[in-house]
Amino acid sequence: MKRKFISFLSLLLFCAACNESKKQEPGSMDNDVVSATSFIRAALKGNFDLARTYMLEDSVNNDYMDVAARSQRSADDRQGLFDASIIIHKRAEANDSTTVIVYSNSYLKQRDTLKMVKKGDKWLVDLKFLFDHDSDTSLNKFLAAIPDKD
Repeated sequence: MKRKFISFLSLLLFCAACNESKKQEPGSMDNDVVSATSFIRAALKGNFDLARTYMLEDSVNNDYMDVAARSQRSADDRQGLFDASIIIHKRAEANDSTTVIVYSNSYLKQRDTLKMVKKGDKWLVDLKFLFDHDSDTSLNKFLAAIPDKD
């Protein structure tokens, strides 16, 4: 009887451990670069629910994320994005609660820009800047003055 109990308990612990590894909890949001790369990684892997946890919640950002989540990609593109590495080219602090991160991934290789905003103790992605950064001339002038890391 004791052996059956120990076997059952071991099986239960194993199942619990497997279930825990499938859950995807957000990583640290207390650092702008970590939060940005976690957002990018989740989006590249197609996990838009997880990516939303790193995003500044507003109607425009939600709409942009909805469009991204609905976009159709070929199986090769999905796999390429899933396997891609993230490359941070530039990080610029506009002030103590706003940074801009220029990044690319090893699959598409095109540079994109994320605006990170600190809300409370969390750094969150403001997607609007990714799509509308040409209209924000003050941040673009600031960003242009910072040299690339590569």
